[in-house]
Amino acid sequence: MIIKEREEPDELRIFSSLHRRRSLSEKEKKYFKSMQKGYTGEKHFDSLMKQLTCPHYLLNDLRFKHHNHFFQIDAILLLANEIYLFEIKNFEGEFYYDSEKLQMKKQIEVSDPLLQLQKSESLLRQLLQSHHYNIRIQGFVVFVHPEFTLYQAPLNKPIILPTQINQFIRQLNKMTSPLKRQSDNVAQFLKTMHIEKPPITNIPPYTFDQFHKGIPCINCHAFSLSVIGHHCICKNCGTKESIEKAVMRNVKEFKLLFPKEQVRTTMIQEWCDLIISKQRIQRILGKNFHKESDKQWAYYK
Repeated sequence: MIIKEREEPDELRIFSSLHRRRSLSEKEKKYFKSMQKGYTGEKHFDSLMKQLTCPHYLLNDLRFKHHNHFFQIDAILLLANEIYLFEIKNFEGEFYYDSEKLQMKKQIEVSDPLLQLQKSESLLRQLLQSHHYNIRIQGFVVFVHPEFTLYQAPLNKPIILPTQINQFIRQLNKMTSPLKRQSDNVAQFLKTMHIEKPPITNIPPYTFDQFHKGIPCINCHAFSLSVIGHHCICKNCGTKESIEKAVMRNVKEFKLLFPKEQVRTTMIQEWCDLIISKQRIQRILGKNFHKESDKQWAYYK
């Protein structure tokens, strides 16, 4: 049973908007691409875990704080008597493990996910023990990309290679012990302790004026919508979407990028590049938000 679904991180969503609406530096593009690849790998792992038939709870993409240390866990699997913690990596290409270091074959050292796993495992154990939960924890680094190769893979390290994932899941499915009340309590505790909105520190500075205005197509993301009747139609791919859904999607993106800004009709009309009339936007906002007013202007919450 999935207790917590995986959601696209706000940081990745913001970078996606920045990529669509303004230019990114080469460093920013590299970081954005790395985030995209990591999230793709995590979603692939989620699809593989749907094969689980053993009694279990699954929690994805958890963020905690313990003793002023923030830590993130890609996935946690609760069984009857233990917790499996997963650090998911979507590395592609040829790597080798030597002298306790993970390196690309071009002798470029990369951050060792085993060290990251060790830190997360220790902090999770401390967090649980501080609330009187004593349960065995096993951590694994899972490499999910089918074109990942690891030479000199150590046999004594908790590593699951792409060719081992299905066998690992088959072994889990042999565990038939029913979940205990402690499993229920731990699952709910972890979900409660999860930090919904962690601080985001890697977003480059930006202003409203720097952005390309308009409504991107929901399918191909091109800024080429025509308004015909009650629908927006993409000139690039032909995708059709109701005006209300397109505007609300754009409002959601606006609030993601500018969480402190008030939602005002004129601001949203400009954000949509004036392709939707002010009256229509006003009706859509009035239908989907609660109208407030300050001394001069109306805004929507």
